[in-house]
This record gives sequence, C-alpha cells and structure tokens, in this order.
Amino acid sequence: MIKKCLSCLIAVLLIGSYSCSQTKKTTSEDINFEALNMHDGKMIVESVCVTCHDPDASVQDRIAPPLEIIKRNYLSISETESEFIIRMTNFVVHPSPEEAMLHADVDEFGLMDPLGYSEQDIQSVAMYIYRTELEHPDWMNSENEPE
Repeated sequence: MIKKCLSCLIAVLLIGSYSCSQTKKTTSEDINFEALNMHDGKMIVESVCVTCHDPDASVQDRIAPPLEIIKRNYLSISETESEFIIRMTNFVVHPSPEEAMLHADVDEFGLMDPLGYSEQDIQSVAMYIYRTELEHPDWMNSENEPE
C-alpha cells in the first residue's frame, strides 16, 4: 500500500514539474478580443504598472522604463495590434532575457518579476497600451532620448 502511494506521489510530482516547466507562448489564435476589456487594462496599468513604469519619474529616479518607451519599441516590431498584444503578453507573463525588448533597460534595472495576473488580464493591459496615447515623460523628446 505504501509503495503504491509512493509511486503515485512520484508520478504526480514528475508530471507536475514537467507541466510547470513548459511555457506556452501566446499566439493570435489565443486572443479573444471580445473578452478583452479596456477598463480592466486601464485599471491594472494605473494601479500596478505605473508603480515601476512611472512617466513622471526623473531619469535618476526611474526603476523601469516608462510605458511610452516600451510601447514605441513594441510598435516598431509589430505590424498589427494582435502581434503587439502577443509580444507584450509573452514577455509579461514569462519575463526572460530572450523575450526582452529593451536589453539596455534589463541590464540597468534588471528583469521584471512575473506579476501573477492571468494571460487575459495581461492581454487587456497590452490592448489598453496599444490603443491609448500614453503620457510622455518630460525628459523624453520625440526620438526616445533624454533631452
């Protein structure tokens, strides 16, 4: 009986560790635009994201790049809204140096921690960022450089 329970426990642990190590990337088929909510995205941006990505922080006081800089970088490599949402979601859900867009900022500030939000919440955040004119930091000119 104990051997049977021990075997089951080991099997469950092995399956669990394998499934936890698999990171599924978002694809365009995973985005349900009807289920995404601009209001939810805005609330998360205003209550969570700007804690680190504050556009009003001075260059010296920044702890992460402002959202406007992040948005510009994702827009530069995304041809569609769907591609923008996919790229941003994949990084925010599973932050890694390989998925990072702003390597110099990762070097300066470190890699962000996973936030623990659902993929759909992060997609709502990405949609909100894509569709919204974000506040430009005072120190940033139109070329994304400090003045």
